[in-house]
Amino acid sequence: MNHIHNQQGRKIWYYFEWINQQTLNRQKKRNQIKKKKKNQIYLAPQISIKMSQLVWEIVKNNNAFLVKNNGVAFTTDPFSVTGRNTQVGLGFTHRHGVALKGGAKQAIATSLRKNQSHKVKKTGTIEAETLTVKGGVQRVAKVIRGRFQSKGLKQFALKKLVNFHRANVRAQANLKAESKAKKN
Repeated sequence: MNHIHNQQGRKIWYYFEWINQQTLNRQKKRNQIKKKKKNQIYLAPQISIKMSQLVWEIVKNNNAFLVKNNGVAFTTDPFSVTGRNTQVGLGFTHRHGVALKGGAKQAIATSLRKNQSHKVKKTGTIEAETLTVKGGVQRVAKVIRGRFQSKGLKQFALKKLVNFHRANVRAQANLKAESKAKKN
């Protein structure tokens, strides 16, 4: 191409140079746009909120924990703080959740949802760290208060703890009554 000597060849060479320049300009613009998009993607607080909304829109009518009874949608999600199938109430769509399990005498196993900022390696599992809190309900309440930033979710989680504790107290009372009845 460099050795074309006639007028026609010179026009062709200039045309190819012009096309190459235009292509380079387009590529530069695309790279600048990609860089801008990358910078916009790293705005973490807005993205995380939008991601939980996206997950909610996907799973609100169809998920493994959904139970419908008389037109009301409930959830059996262990990390749910309300027990209802709502965006706020579902535990697996948010970063924070609490699952409670009974333990020995005054121990309560509290499963806290981990902050998932890494890639999920297995599908179908919810990662959680389990704390066995000894010392009663007040200690578990302290852990829950430190875990939630939202006042509403904190109230729901504490209410879940109170209901769980009441159910455990009643169950233990029933066991004692049954054991006394068997002895007599």
